This record gives sequence, C-alpha cells and structure tokens, in this order.
Amino acid sequence: MATYPSAVYEPRTKNNKEGVVYDAEEDTTLFAEDVTKDDDEIVAIETELGTNPKGAKADVKTRLNDVDTAIGTKISKTIAGELDAMDELESMIDDDNFLVEDSEDDNSKKKVIWSTMVDAIQSLFNNVYLALAGGTLAGDILFGENTALQLDSALSADGKFCGITEAGTAGDALVFGDLCYFNNGDSRWEKTDANVADGYDKKLGICVLAAAGNGSATKMLFYGKIRADGAFPTLTIGAPVYMAEAVGDVVVAQPTTADVCIRIIGFGNTANELFFNPSNDYIVHA
Repeated sequence: MATYPSAVYEPRTKNNKEGVVYDAEEDTTLFAEDVTKDDDEIVAIETELGTNPKGAKADVKTRLNDVDTAIGTKISKTIAGELDAMDELESMIDDDNFLVEDSEDDNSKKKVIWSTMVDAIQSLFNNVYLALAGGTLAGDILFGENTALQLDSALSADGKFCGITEAGTAGDALVFGDLCYFNNGDSRWEKTDANVADGYDKKLGICVLAAAGNGSATKMLFYGKIRADGAFPTLTIGAPVYMAEAVGDVVVAQPTTADVCIRIIGFGNTANELFFNPSNDYIVHA
C-alpha cells in the first residue's frame, strides 16, 4: 500500500535470482536493477516535493495555482506601492532608462535608454508624417472650416522670414532682402530696377538665401513676412512699400520720377518687418 504523501516511499531491496546476471542489452527480461532505478526515481521525487505537497488544498495543482495567484497579487501591490512612493519624473534626459516587455522575446523585460526611444519615435513619425525639420508632402491637405495656414505673428530678428518660397538660381550676387525678378531669358533671379529696365513688370520674389554670384543657388519668398534691417528703409506700419529705382531695393515713398515704374510690393507690418505680397499691377509715371 502506498505511504506517500504521508511519508516518503521506502522500497525494499530487490535481487536477481541466483545465477541471473544483469544484461543491459537484454530487453525481454526484467532485472532487479531495473526496478531499483524506478524506486530511486520515486524516492527522489517524493523527497523533493516533501510530504503533504497539496497542503490544505484539494490537490497539488490547486495549491500551485493559488500560490501563483498570491505571488502575482503581492508583486503587483508591492510595485504599485513603490510607484506611489516614487518621486514623479518631470522630464526625461538622454541617459534615463525605463523597463519594457519584449514581445519578440517571450515578453522578457528589457532596459531601454530614453534617447534610443526618442530616435525610434522620431523615425516612426517621419515615416508616417512629415518630419518636423521638413520633408516632401506626397498628398493633398484639406483645410477644414475655421482652420488656417498661419504665419508667425512676429519675426524675432533681422534675417528672419516666414511664408511661401521657391528654390532657384541666381543671375547675380544677391543678399538677403534683395527684391528680384525672374528673368525669362535665362530663368535666373536678378535684382529689380524701377527705371523701366528689365524686370519691373516681371514675376517678383525677395531673396531669403544669399547667392555668391551668377549660377549660385538661391531661394525666393513669394508671399509672407521678412525682416531685412540692413536692406530695408524704416517702414511705415500699414503703408505701401514700392519697388525702388536703386537695383534690388525697396522704398516707402511712391516714386515720382518720370518714366519710372510704380509698383507696390507689400506693406509695412512694423518699422522693420515687411509683409511681402507684390502686386501684379503697375503704372509708369508720366
């Protein structure tokens, strides 16, 4: 009769019959050594489990399940208590670490450095949306009601701009704030001249990327705001700004010289900030 689980099994000694010698290759005969090996395994298992392994439960499985649940609950409460006692981290820095579960490695716990996570999030964002530092839009954007493409409310310093631009090629040395026209002869940007010279009646832009000379890359602002304190005169708030007779310049007083083009190129937002919105219309002073 079985004694386990009240006591560990104590097998009696087994011996082969006289004249019988154990042969590991003989598979049709049961030797005493075979039975003894089974006895040893049983004793080892019962000794490892100890007596009464089910405790007060109906069976061992039920006891193990209850222990697992209790341990999980205790760990959760311990972690929750530790979290409640921790100081709140107001901001992350590159060397900060946090814990994640790796779903591709049996949900094992892994340490992740904050800077690595930032890079991963930025990469994902850039793949789905336009990068914050710029990018190429591959589809249409529909502006819903009461939404807008909003310009910066106030440019912070000289050399700043905000608006719609286009990259191009310079036909001459250009500086930030030069008023330019698109030369239809060579498709390059050159400085305007209100003296009814070439360019007064052409497509206009204002330089926001200086060019070293003919053939250099440049960029033109077509619509928006610009501060070029060294290039602009003191502007009158809300008043028109005109193409000047000096090449590439703008003026606040309407030209009065005979045979000079009068063309509004924008308005003063402040004494040094120009709202650039060149008129398609012009007249030549009589």
